[in-house]
Amino acid sequence: MNEHSAPRYEEHPSASTGAGAVSAESADSAALEALGAALTALVSDSHWLITGLAEVALSLRPVAADAMTPEQEDSLIRSGAFTEKELAATKLDVARGALQLSALENFLTHACQTMSLDQACGILRLDPADAIAQASAKELLAVEIGGAPRFPSWQFDLRSASKRLPGLSEILHAGAWRGWMGLSALMAVRQSDLIGEGPMTPHAWLSDGGPVEDVIALAREEEY
Repeated sequence: MNEHSAPRYEEHPSASTGAGAVSAESADSAALEALGAALTALVSDSHWLITGLAEVALSLRPVAADAMTPEQEDSLIRSGAFTEKELAATKLDVARGALQLSALENFLTHACQTMSLDQACGILRLDPADAIAQASAKELLAVEIGGAPRFPSWQFDLRSASKRLPGLSEILHAGAWRGWMGLSALMAVRQSDLIGEGPMTPHAWLSDGGPVEDVIALAREEEY
């Protein structure tokens, strides 16, 4: 489901977007139980995270060994982008699942920087129905992970009277971003275009009263 058209809250890419015939039953149950136990030890309320991780994993596809033709490989080497040794090492990493593991790592990084519905409601002093309604109206950002609404933590600012990051609504209504994880990453990275006492993250920029238009412009640049 595209984030901008979600009727309630946003969805991350999941098994429903192309898992095909692959099913959870095909994985080794003992390994999955061990992974679940490990995640539970790290995150007390872990069902959403375990389910979301499984959905993302099932949506991934291995890269074919012959994804590039010999001619394409030769072209890369001649261009100077890779040496023959570097290309061979990269192909080996890809064959071992490096791309899929990177996607899972990215998901876990951002998923673990979200709050539950109860936590978000506690900060904003809202009841759950109002929080979901505000997410639907793009006054808050909520993403569905493992069947549960989760709220990326960057959108909250405890220094603000409203407890939400100044300019949040404008950013969400601008729609100038390609996915909640991309937007979360952007908000945490220092930007050379946002200068205070040195480069600032968009979150810090907005929290300190910087113009939201500058952040929207950055998000639009990232989109392309």
